[in-house]
Amino acid sequence: MQPELSEADINVVRLRALSETITGFPEQVRYGWGQIQMGLHRIPETLTGKGVKIALIDSGVDTSHPLLRHIRLGVDYTNSGTPQSSWAQDVLGHGSHRAGIIAARDDSGRMLRGFTPEAEIHIIKVVPGGRLSSVIEALDYCLEREVDIVNLGVRTPWPSPALEQKLEDAAMQGLACIVGAGDSGGPVEYPASSPHAFAVAAVGRLNEYPDTTWDATTVWPAMVAADGIFLPSFSCHGPQVAVCAPGVAVVSTVPGGFQPQSGTAVAAPHVTGLAALLLGHHAVFQGPLRERNQQRVVGLFNMIRLMCVPYAFGAPLAGAGLPRLHGLEQVLRENKEAASPGNGQAAVARPVILGSPIGQLAGPLGTPTLAPTFFSPLVAMAPTGAVIGQALIDPFSMSPPLAAQPWSLQALLEPMRWPH
Repeated sequence: MQPELSEADINVVRLRALSETITGFPEQVRYGWGQIQMGLHRIPETLTGKGVKIALIDSGVDTSHPLLRHIRLGVDYTNSGTPQSSWAQDVLGHGSHRAGIIAARDDSGRMLRGFTPEAEIHIIKVVPGGRLSSVIEALDYCLEREVDIVNLGVRTPWPSPALEQKLEDAAMQGLACIVGAGDSGGPVEYPASSPHAFAVAAVGRLNEYPDTTWDATTVWPAMVAADGIFLPSFSCHGPQVAVCAPGVAVVSTVPGGFQPQSGTAVAAPHVTGLAALLLGHHAVFQGPLRERNQQRVVGLFNMIRLMCVPYAFGAPLAGAGLPRLHGLEQVLRENKEAASPGNGQAAVARPVILGSPIGQLAGPLGTPTLAPTFFSPLVAMAPTGAVIGQALIDPFSMSPPLAAQPWSLQALLEPMRWPH
């Protein structure tokens, strides 16, 4: 945006309250537009991710926020405070926003709800001031406490063999790592580019923000689908992108209130929350894939891709598409009702195309300063020449519905690969 400013007169900037643009906010708004797009509002509210452990490696979380008070576990690896308490302070507002998407909890049942309000949340503060070694320490913390999913909200300037080895170790031990693809509009950034991470691109939806906001400038008309979903100009692209998720003008919790934010680091928590719902409430992860190992990680990531509604943006821009819970209402169950191994029916699943090539990551060892994955208004446009059209067929409209199709373990454990 380029506002007209006067050097001679007083320039008045008027901020608009969220209640002016979102009817009933915040007391009567239960789900954000991204959660609705992914179908969270369609599953029973009793599915809360209870029993799943999620770590958020980011800038800390403001636990004084009314919707985040239930978060009690964390550590600070920035060397800027007391490890046992300073993780609950978030000067950037970055981690608090992501925590709200994943786990906001309002006992009244009226205000914003995260995907998994009863999951066990671990906050690991690594920015501002953290270094590469801080992320490695954070992953060690996750492995020691048998965390199931980590939402990694930072990036490094270049790949690191030391961090890459730790990411590989984490995947082998059953820790699923989900990362935003990056906000430079260029190639997928590290560590999202790692073959051991699940890279998430961002999408937006038209009319979810005022026309005068920065978010409106990220819309590229050639990248808008018939249903209003668009690929913003800042979202990084490349063969490592696994899926896309809502990441433009998403309202969530921040210190002192609520705020819309944009970026692939906003998209990644949507996928993190969905992954936690699957781990906590899908029978296959209560039985055959219950053990913490690489097979469970591969099965989880494959299942997420199978849940995607594809878009014609192309795999390098949007991966397999936008994952949705539509059609799983009758499949997900509370833990006490989860099926045990052996009582599911066999079925032939659709082909799986998840994964990335195994390659050598070059880059010097070192401890570069970490940066939270904020969006930047100064980003390059996505490459031209992509074939764009309306959203493709919704797989959940096919017959038989996905909810009636038991999952095939053979398909879920298909070796990870990328389509060419």
